[in-house]
Amino acid sequence: MMNKLRRRMKAEEGFTLIELMIVIAVIGVLAAIAVPKMSGVTGKAKVAQVQADFKAVQSALEMYYAEHQAYPTLAQLTSSDYIGSDLSGKLAATKSSTDYGYSVTGTDPQTYTLDFDTASGTTVTLTPENGLVTTP
Repeated sequence: MMNKLRRRMKAEEGFTLIELMIVIAVIGVLAAIAVPKMSGVTGKAKVAQVQADFKAVQSALEMYYAEHQAYPTLAQLTSSDYIGSDLSGKLAATKSSTDYGYSVTGTDPQTYTLDFDTASGTTVTLTPENGLVTTP
């Protein structure tokens, strides 16, 4: 029985260095293909989130306009019940890397601009005249 075991162990061989290097090279090529494709997903997700937020704010702005025949100032909008605290916390007079820029124009504000620049360089803008516009 011991002779059988010794013969079997001598017959078995491991992987050669060349075989291991080929496997590592194939894994490297697959990783090089997959990583760039995955990195663009987060940028697209941020743009989709901003667009969804802007549509929610647009609904609130149009409801406010229907009741008051003017668009609200930033202070009026963030203190009202038209939008939730999660969105009102993202609105600011000037846009930043985390805040959406909101401004109104006119004596009785008849127009507004809501905009945001993503880290990937995409700009999302919402106005009553043009609606939601996304530019790369």
